[in-house]
Amino acid sequence: MISLRMTRFILLSAVIVAGATPAIAETPLEITTVLRHTIEIEHRLDGVVEAVNEATLTAEIPGRIAEVLFDVGDVVPANAVVIRLRGTEQKADVSKAEAQVVDARARVVEASRAYQRIESLYGQNAASEQAMEQAKASLEVSKASLRVAEAQLTKTEEQAGYAVIRAPFGGVVTERHVERGESVTPGQPMISGFLPDLLRVRVDVPQRLLGHVRKHRSARVHVPGREPDSLVVDDVAIFPYASAGTGTTRARLTLPYGVEELSPGMLVKVSFFSGERTVLVIPERAIVYRSEVIGVYAVSEDGSVQMRRIRPGASLAGENKIVLAGLQENEQIALDPVAAIAHLKHLSKQ
Repeated sequence: MISLRMTRFILLSAVIVAGATPAIAETPLEITTVLRHTIEIEHRLDGVVEAVNEATLTAEIPGRIAEVLFDVGDVVPANAVVIRLRGTEQKADVSKAEAQVVDARARVVEASRAYQRIESLYGQNAASEQAMEQAKASLEVSKASLRVAEAQLTKTEEQAGYAVIRAPFGGVVTERHVERGESVTPGQPMISGFLPDLLRVRVDVPQRLLGHVRKHRSARVHVPGREPDSLVVDDVAIFPYASAGTGTTRARLTLPYGVEELSPGMLVKVSFFSGERTVLVIPERAIVYRSEVIGVYAVSEDGSVQMRRIRPGASLAGENKIVLAGLQENEQIALDPVAAIAHLKHLSKQ
């Protein structure tokens, strides 16, 4: 459900007291004037907090867990070792690949010497052209074998490096999927975490508001327990497509760095600006509630006081409230309903 909330209005003062109003004939009441003010119209939507940098580290190779160095809630520095696999098989493959490289290099040296010897004899017309070509081919084959062996060594070293799992960025561990001694397979999740200092809010914008969101590219995120309770966000990214199921378009609002009151998964309210309008505003303390009747005490120019039923709207900053019906601009009302009641009782006894 989308609720309409109007904020940021232009007031000359938070409460308009009797001294700023025209004189009323012989009334002891403190009065105020009903005035019209300009406010912004904001549409409030539900949003979900998520981390900009969030990752789940998975196993790249099969193996058995040797060490899990961090647990849920721990702060992990960037590039720190998080999990170690035993990697015995990978180490053996590296040793084998290194031996193959040594052998291939020796064959290259041998083939190079043979080629140089045949080349010298060929220059003296003591070796045939066929022997020269065979020596050259043997040298090329041995060099190719060396390149293959070196590539295999690089591959096995990289595979062995997967036995040590490092944090891609500094952050906080949110979930640990494995324990020491467990066997893992490629693609199996092992540990999850996120960077808590950089967050964003995901919100689905209905079609009727999408034009306003694209135009203003600004929003307010309401953070419970924060003073002030809203953050102004100007970094609004709008997806280039709508959901086929709901017709809404997703927007992402990148929050300022280091909002401590929020964490991924929390629900927040997001307000989008969609224009301005003028409304009647009165102080909330002037409103009286009697069962299902909501009203104010209107004061006429001759000083008479009477109960006036109103239909209030949204609350505004400065303990003021919008009046949707029941009053007109420049009318006078009593600021203190209790004093107005006492005044009416006093008049009735006369």
